[in-house]
Amino acid sequence: MHDIDKNKYTEMTYDETEFMIVNVTKMVKNGTMDDVYILEKVKKTEVESILFIHSCVPMIKEFTYNLRYNHSVLTSPYMKAFEELLTQLIFFVIETDSPDPFKADGQPH
Repeated sequence: MHDIDKNKYTEMTYDETEFMIVNVTKMVKNGTMDDVYILEKVKKTEVESILFIHSCVPMIKEFTYNLRYNHSVLTSPYMKAFEELLTQLIFFVIETDSPDPFKADGQPH
């Protein structure tokens, strides 16, 4: 990530509701053409895909931490939930007709 020049613009705000996501970058005086960004509207499915991947990251980090330092929480319900997350990731990444994630093969989306 690039360091933000706080003299040129303010921090990005993020607001998520059930129906829309709003990201705002506010430009201030003395900006240059290097500080111009183009925003493009994307399909709702693309936004949902990005949100899905972002939602997986904390769970994977938590699992990694627990695997290293907190084995007591690695109970059957916890592991089942993590296995379900990995299954969702497999089917998110590849197109396959297989309902079994361990036998799934296919092309990337």
